[in-house]
Amino acid sequence: MNWLPPTWIPLLNVLLSFAGMLLLVRLRVPLGAAILAGSLALALLFGLPLPDWGLAVLSAPLEEKPLYLTAIIGLIMALSHLLEKSGQTARIMRSVSGVIRSPRLRMAFFASLIGLLPMPGGAIFSAPLVRGAAQDLDVAPEGLALVNYWFRHVWELAWPLYPGVILAAALAGLPISTLLSITFPGLLLSLFLGWWFMLRPGVLPLPRSASAPEAQEDVPVCWRTVLREGLPLLLAIGGAVLLEVAIGLFCPWIPFELGMCAALALAIVAGVVQNPGGGRLLVQALTGRPFLSMLFVIVGIFGYQQVLKDAGAVQQIAELTGGGAALAFTTGLLPLLVGMVTGITLAYVGSTFPLILGMAANTGTDPLACVVLAMFSGYAGIMASPLHICLVLTCEYFSTDITRVWRRLLLPSTVLLAAGYLYFFLLL
Repeated sequence: MNWLPPTWIPLLNVLLSFAGMLLLVRLRVPLGAAILAGSLALALLFGLPLPDWGLAVLSAPLEEKPLYLTAIIGLIMALSHLLEKSGQTARIMRSVSGVIRSPRLRMAFFASLIGLLPMPGGAIFSAPLVRGAAQDLDVAPEGLALVNYWFRHVWELAWPLYPGVILAAALAGLPISTLLSITFPGLLLSLFLGWWFMLRPGVLPLPRSASAPEAQEDVPVCWRTVLREGLPLLLAIGGAVLLEVAIGLFCPWIPFELGMCAALALAIVAGVVQNPGGGRLLVQALTGRPFLSMLFVIVGIFGYQQVLKDAGAVQQIAELTGGGAALAFTTGLLPLLVGMVTGITLAYVGSTFPLILGMAANTGTDPLACVVLAMFSGYAGIMASPLHICLVLTCEYFSTDITRVWRRLLLPSTVLLAAGYLYFFLLL
């Protein structure tokens, strides 16, 4: 690699590990194994000793955050399995069909509704609802995966309970209301991009299944039924939001993930009570192959991120633009790269914002404009990340090729990045 400037070698190493993972996935290697292989390639490329790689892979899933993530995803999968196998998901669909008559809007509604619940891996929660909304329609799994994944994240820049938004406001020294008043157009843009690239008739035709019964023209709305059937969802979403706020206000030393776990557990209890045989379905969910496979994927993802950290990859990539490069280039590039590498909002906010805000202060640039560009570019990065756990979970659930879904995410993510740059210069 003598032809390549030394400062660009870390980025090339990360891209090579990405390419290897995607190739293995295309060869139908199990996703967890492909991610672990990618982390091994990353360790070798960065010169990390094999014992250190093994320690990183084995220890990362046992840290606090991964353990909470595992618990949350386990509860989500249990609740999703319970609602789907008991028929409650179908009953929810029927109860709201009179309120939201368009199948396209129903799919987007349920994915974005679950998006209000800021929990890692929440796409596996909305996936059965999206599939239920399209149950009488001949829609390819790839299309369902795209709708579920994209609309699950439309709130990423505009919902005050997302930890990434909270951290960004804290690092910038801004009230959350001030930050959201500027980033709110990102929600409108995300909704438009979701419609244009994934939902409009020219992209997602909705022919009725040959075996489906004729739809009723007018389905009466019974709000009592809507509330009864949707009670587990209301408890999960409303409970998590209320408990997260309460923990933040009164018990900030308690991890907010505990509030999510408590709300999800309460929703599961409600689902078990409402459905005969719910306990048996719950045991099936927690002992079945999909759940165990997902645990392996989680181990792989956190192992990969730990290898990135131990190898100093993010810090070395940051040095690409840490010198005399333009601030706008730095502010757009770093969150984008870290977002793509990790698939986690907190990762790009926590690792790049201190550098970006420091450079903004040194150059006398409005820090709010830099924060907005960094939020947009980081959002574009996590949406285009093949390691984003929601993308992984969604493609696993719908049994569709992650590389095909990922390719269709690149263009709307690029539009998000371009919009961030346009917004940046308008704010300046």
